[in-house]
Amino acid sequence: MTGFRVDTSELDALGVELQQVGGRVEGALPGAARKSATKIRDEWRTAASKSRHFKIAETVTFDEKATADGYEAEIGPDRRFPAARLAGIAHFGGANGGGGTIGDPQRFADAEADGFAKAVADLVERAL
Repeated sequence: MTGFRVDTSELDALGVELQQVGGRVEGALPGAARKSATKIRDEWRTAASKSRHFKIAETVTFDEKATADGYEAEIGPDRRFPAARLAGIAHFGGANGGGGTIGDPQRFADAEADGFAKAVADLVERAL
């Protein structure tokens, strides 16, 4: 009888290793998200501090939390500060004109998107 034998022990070890990758990445993800949220907040504050009329820079904060889907950070003016109530006008302008001097805050998140994607890719690479 003719046949051959295949040693799959290394593939089995690789399978075990790959099963552990998700947990290691998930554990490190909040740190990467916090770093990106901090960068977004700081850029937003820098832009807001240049406004002559709207003093909302110090109201820009972020909250972070674990969710069923993973982790999230919400960044923006904290409405507990009275000055934050003018953030909409500062960014987008008022109904009767004026304001709109800071611009759409989405640009801060967009600018950090590639940095966050790279941080997650680095986490996966290190986990492997």
